[in-house]
Amino acid sequence: MKDNRATGLKLAKKLGAVETMQAIRDKNLSYDEIYKIAVKEVGLDKFTSAILEEDPSWSEQALQYIPDLGKQTDAVAERASEMYADRIIAENDTNGFASGLAGLQKVGTVILERLDPMLFVCKYTLCWQNTPDGPVYPQAAIPDAQKWVWSLAHDPNYSHLRQQRFRPSEWDGRAGLSIQNGAIIWPLVSITCGKWHELKQFSFIADRSGSSIGYVFTKGTADNPEFSGYQ
Repeated sequence: MKDNRATGLKLAKKLGAVETMQAIRDKNLSYDEIYKIAVKEVGLDKFTSAILEEDPSWSEQALQYIPDLGKQTDAVAERASEMYADRIIAENDTNGFASGLAGLQKVGTVILERLDPMLFVCKYTLCWQNTPDGPVYPQAAIPDAQKWVWSLAHDPNYSHLRQQRFRPSEWDGRAGLSIQNGAIIWPLVSITCGKWHELKQFSFIADRSGSSIGYVFTKGTADNPEFSGYQ
């Protein structure tokens, strides 16, 4: 969290947004509230023009937190898609992924758990292949990541919430998609004002009626997150 806010302070200072800087320093305010304060202080046009010059993750978050980005909506969405496109290229270049299928464990739930220190806010979803040589979902069916099914925000400011759970059934019915029994599943983590991390190294086999849990642990900073896991 501290790491994300430090980046936000630099942008607010660049804009001369004093109220926004004060809001960022207030750890009781959520990112949703901070973004809206920034828009109110500097105006929507100045705000969107500024984030378009920053990392694509800023545009991704603006689409999430600001209901109407006005005439810049398409430009912000296109900028946000750059982060997604980079990940797809890396994904399509992956060869032999299904060769390790026999060594994966069946799970009915995937849990992202925080370890200390964790200095960022994130959310996650599941990617999957229903067959080893099949398309990778959800991106094969839903290009707009804003329409994906995401977990609740994983925020270290709320110390009692150390875990976020995600079951394959949570994708049921979204654009006709379903994670089938036996599908290969893995988490994709989106860090607020940071990068996306597709964690294929922590892959599992979906067991929709099973009670086994696959754990992925995270800590570190937005610029240098660490992930580990066991089944």
